[in-house]
Amino acid sequence: MSDLKLCPHCGGKADAAGKDDYMYIYCTECGCSTDGHLRPEFGGQCDSHINDWNTRADGWISVDDRLPRIDEEVMIFTDGDEMFLAWREGDGDGVTAWSDGECFGFKPTHWKPLPPAPTK
Repeated sequence: MSDLKLCPHCGGKADAAGKDDYMYIYCTECGCSTDGHLRPEFGGQCDSHINDWNTRADGWISVDDRLPRIDEEVMIFTDGDEMFLAWREGDGDGVTAWSDGECFGFKPTHWKPLPPAPTK
């Protein structure tokens, strides 16, 4: 897919892959990827996975656009201009809070997936 931008984390080449009825974009170098999107033949939008990949040029995703999965550790940037590792916690009723393991109450504006761990 020549219309894919390079990886925002490492600059590696991007490629598309799929499993069952979902498709996603991933980096062939560091392995980061978009969330899976329903393939067009199963009713999904044709270029939604490509758009997700290409519109995160610096790796930061607005919390207004999309949230990480519950308990997924991510890097966050807050409304207080702080950046640190955190995750969302759910209470079972759809209400979530952000935690860094010690405190709650900060308000993230953006987040991004963590890069893969070093291999050496």
